[in-house]
Amino acid sequence: MKKFTKITSSIGPKSGSKEILEKMIAAGVNVCRLNFSHDGGDVQGAKIDAVREISAATGNPVAVLADLQGPKHRIGNFETEDKFPIKPGQKFVFDSDATPGNSNRVQLPDMDVIHSLKAGDRILLNDGKIEMQVEKVNSDSIEAIVIRGTEIWSRRGFNLPDTEVATSVLTAKDRADLEYVLTKNPDFVAISFVQKPEDVFETREFIKARTSHPVKIIAKIERPQAVEKIEAIVDAADGIMI
Repeated sequence: MKKFTKITSSIGPKSGSKEILEKMIAAGVNVCRLNFSHDGGDVQGAKIDAVREISAATGNPVAVLADLQGPKHRIGNFETEDKFPIKPGQKFVFDSDATPGNSNRVQLPDMDVIHSLKAGDRILLNDGKIEMQVEKVNSDSIEAIVIRGTEIWSRRGFNLPDTEVATSVLTAKDRADLEYVLTKNPDFVAISFVQKPEDVFETREFIKARTSHPVKIIAKIERPQAVEKIEAIVDAADGIMI
């Protein structure tokens, strides 16, 4: 039977051995996705080498997809406790001060985020369990109102559904990971938290400056800003991941 779809498999710690990869590829895997949020460098390089060896030995063409971590925004730590109580209607401040936070404030270490926010924007923390709305933006802080939530925890990631963050799509970690993985000639590179076609152009220029190998770029559609510019992003990228 002719197969009209392709199977992409994420290769984790338990599936990265050559023995398991051989079984997966024999079962029909067409693309091996390597998640650089979890491992990098030689760990992923060994998996790529194994995939290439198995593909050559069996005659089964298998592509390698390097999935970069992308920007990961987190708030700072709190004093004495891992979490503090908050309540709807109260004011809460995010600032650049590294001093441990409390129930009224905490550090937001990314100045590019502070400068990108505007009054009315939402800030979602702890997988959306906490919702705040920006009231005022200062040079080095954000004043917000708690809309929903009862506790705020240290080092929680946050999401900004209304905000286009003025930052590079490639973090320092992404650049280091991409520098390395390009020496392994991946077939695809996936970039996270794409907001606009320029993010794809930036990545393509980075790749072209380092290799002549034909690496295709997959834009991951994770933010509302990307949906708004989806046609331009599709035109700029070689594929998208939803």
